[in-house]
Amino acid sequence: KNLGIPGVVIRFGESVILSNVEEAVEYVPIPGWSPGSGIWVPLRDGDHVFGVVSVEYQQKDRVDEKIWLSSKQLREFFPAY
Repeated sequence: KNLGIPGVVIRFGESVILSNVEEAVEYVPIPGWSPGSGIWVPLRDGDHVFGVVSVEYQQKDRVDEKIWLSSKQLREFFPAY
């Protein structure tokens, strides 16, 4: 079953950054929402990924270096226990 981009993040434990979400094979459309770009960051407890934080924009190409650096700060805010 395709669990979308969050499913990929949980499965592999790595952040995903997309400047055009529609190009991702894993993208699963949500009625009433059409993201253009976004970033998905795993939340961890040690080696276990227990959730995903996503920031999505309706515009394509909104994800840039500043947003990527913010996601690094987010990962540091949720350190492995």
